[in-house]
Amino acid sequence: MEVNLTIKERLTKANQAHLLAYWSELNNEQQQILLHDINEIDFDRVTKAYNSIKKELLSDTTNSNKEIKEECIDDIMEPVPDTVTGSINETSKEQLERYRQRGLKAIAEGSVCVLLLAGGQGTRLGVDYPKGMYDVGLPSKKTLYQIQGERIRRLEQLANEEFQTTTSIIPWFIMTSEHTQEQTEKYLHTNNYFGLNPNNIILFEQHLLPALDFQGKILLDDKYKLTKAADGNGGLYRALTTNKILNE
Repeated sequence: MEVNLTIKERLTKANQAHLLAYWSELNNEQQQILLHDINEIDFDRVTKAYNSIKKELLSDTTNSNKEIKEECIDDIMEPVPDTVTGSINETSKEQLERYRQRGLKAIAEGSVCVLLLAGGQGTRLGVDYPKGMYDVGLPSKKTLYQIQGERIRRLEQLANEEFQTTTSIIPWFIMTSEHTQEQTEKYLHTNNYFGLNPNNIILFEQHLLPALDFQGKILLDDKYKLTKAADGNGGLYRALTTNKILNE
């Protein structure tokens, strides 16, 4: 199969023509996979991100620059006003109870949700599955997913008891990634969603960005696969928008 001329022009313009270096060695299925990956890329966004990072790194090459930046930051740093801070140790039991009532009332009214960022694998923990499935060493052997799921269920129960209702719901939004979505879905299903209504658990994937070398070239994971990585916690806002989560 020949590569579409438009795709070739896009790659050349973006200085990424090397992505087709092994085209003639690929079978039809592999070619389709590579084309899909290429068509998914916003090359302008990738180029801007690379140039921005490069500029930042080059502008921070001397100790004097670093010292100036640190001094500027110190000058503008101010303590948080006392009016927006609090401490359990310095709060009366009556005030804590008022806070508790407000929180449970908000839950009963459907004004509270939980947003969990769970796109990372547990590689730094020495496992090849989502961190949410990791046994953190508690006597109960509960995983992070289980702990949070059961806490959500308990808060729903407390709100129901407090306001004599049965309709308190805390939607659980879980941002996964290409690497954790399927395993997370299976894990929640296998564990009966920890007693929660599965309709109130919304999984959505964060976006992936192609990995670049120091020259700004997109790396290949294989002859027909691009190396991609999740776009980090900062990608939450884009994922919320593109997955239409804010409409839920």
